[in-house]
Amino acid sequence: MLSLWLALAVAQSGQDDAKAIEEFRAAYRSADEDARVRAVDLLAGKGGARAVPVLSDLLGSGTERVRVAAARALGAYDDAAAVEAVGRALETNAKSTKIVDALVRALEEIDRESGAALLHALLRKHDRPEMFDAMAGVLRTIGKIGSAGSVEPLLDLLRHAEKESADTKMEDGRVVPGSARHVELQLAIQKSLREATGGRETRAKLWDAWWTENAKALLAARTYVFRCPDTGQRWEQKSADPKCTRHDESRRHGELVKTRVTP
Repeated sequence: MLSLWLALAVAQSGQDDAKAIEEFRAAYRSADEDARVRAVDLLAGKGGARAVPVLSDLLGSGTERVRVAAARALGAYDDAAAVEAVGRALETNAKSTKIVDALVRALEEIDRESGAALLHALLRKHDRPEMFDAMAGVLRTIGKIGSAGSVEPLLDLLRHAEKESADTKMEDGRVVPGSARHVELQLAIQKSLREATGGRETRAKLWDAWWTENAKALLAARTYVFRCPDTGQRWEQKSADPKCTRHDESRRHGELVKTRVTP
């Protein structure tokens, strides 16, 4: 009986998804940009898996406002394909801070560990003018996702920010002040590290020592976050839970979307 109910629910959902896409396409035919943006906003969260490639296409062809709306809309889909679409869009829209900000916010909403890897790549580009302005959102999102894999990229950036923000004494005795914006960057990195790990250090050297001392215990007690492919609901299990023994069998136990080391 339950399997019949699930089959009917899936069939109905498929019909609803198709209708949502049709309604979007009809509304998007308007030549008015405001109408197109509204159409994208209304599609968000609807259309199921079919909506993701539609939004991905807009991120490669729409106006900047439409692309920002499409990026926002992608954040409503808890789906690996949505993360992949964001990744492609980050490459093609790298010079638009508005679009990058919206894409980073989408990764924050999707909240998957695979999204953290995309953000680590942005950290390496932080000195580009258009990327530096996006760093606050990037670091906020990395902290929220809370992947242990983010610690080393964050520490690398913290070391660089500390070096850039330090005063430099010239041979003639003059002191050249360090970069003020890198001081602000340090604070954002430290906040991201605290949220991701639960640590409370300040300087990179202290963070290195703290992580070396605590990483093994934190990883042993990490929390696994799963998603049910049928209902879309998430649930959590601690690695120390004796009932949680088959994290690698995602098809049977749900899709593993992220792990975190904070309680």
